[in-house]
Amino acid sequence: MFIFTGKFNFYTYSSNDNITFVAPGVLDTNQPIWGFWQWTVDAKGNTKPNSSWLGKATSVGEQASDGTRSIEISLGYYTFKGTIGANSSNLTLVMKDERGTSSGPWTVPLFYSDGAQAVSTRVYTGKLFWFDVP
Repeated sequence: MFIFTGKFNFYTYSSNDNITFVAPGVLDTNQPIWGFWQWTVDAKGNTKPNSSWLGKATSVGEQASDGTRSIEISLGYYTFKGTIGANSSNLTLVMKDERGTSSGPWTVPLFYSDGAQAVSTRVYTGKLFWFDVP
């Protein structure tokens, strides 16, 4: 399992927002990958909405002499192209939507890896309203 988490920017919709990628198994072609992020504001004008996408790695290249590999991730409306750092230390990605709007590259560091290939994975997401008493 691999979890990469960091910050990203995308057009006018995201400015230094959190993004996380979860790969429950190996980083290889046709393996599932989840993408989770928060927009600064979405196309409907909602502020700080969460966004969750399930997709797959559509292409992962062979390891280069510097230890990096190319990767392409498809998460429905969005695609990400870039590299996996040596020893899977990070993802450096460019994000593109179906209209061709793109942003990046930006680097998302490896947050967690346990070497296990999970048969199933559960990821819980949501909002935390700390000290926000109704």
